[in-house]
Amino acid sequence: MNEHKPYREWILEDESLPKESQKELKRHLKECRECRSLAENWNAAKASLQTAAAQAPRAGFSGRWKALARARSRTPTPRAAWAMLAAAGLGSLAMAAALALQTSAEGLSLAGVFTRDLTAASGTIGQWLGASRAFGEVLAIVSRSIPPAVYLLAVFLISLIGVLAILAFVRLHPRGGGK
Repeated sequence: MNEHKPYREWILEDESLPKESQKELKRHLKECRECRSLAENWNAAKASLQTAAAQAPRAGFSGRWKALARARSRTPTPRAAWAMLAAAGLGSLAMAAALALQTSAEGLSLAGVFTRDLTAASGTIGQWLGASRAFGEVLAIVSRSIPPAVYLLAVFLISLIGVLAILAFVRLHPRGGGK
């Protein structure tokens, strides 16, 4: 089998061979029935390809192709929608867990952490506005007057709105079609 390898490659080669290789191939083809058959079949296949008429597509092919491409580019897949839903849910859980860890590690209530963080943020913003003390005190008063359960409820409602938005997206854009 290996003794045929260079000859098979030469037979199937599209570029012309050097003179010495051409002579060697001709000698081999006279002696080897297997390689001679390969060369004859290969030449017949090339001739058939060159003389074959090009086939035209059925009527409306390009229109069908373009419509299919438009439909596929506009239709979101359910897998992507579920991935977004899972990411939103996991993000909400991570945010709630981080908040719980922060409050327990610092020995503060949820309202205390929220007040401290808002006060720090308001300090930066207030300095920009030139009224940091008043702004921080207002935020501290507002945050102390709101019970911790309201903060948790706000996080839950924001997460729920995100989940509902993703579900609405999935329902309005079903797979395989659309408006």
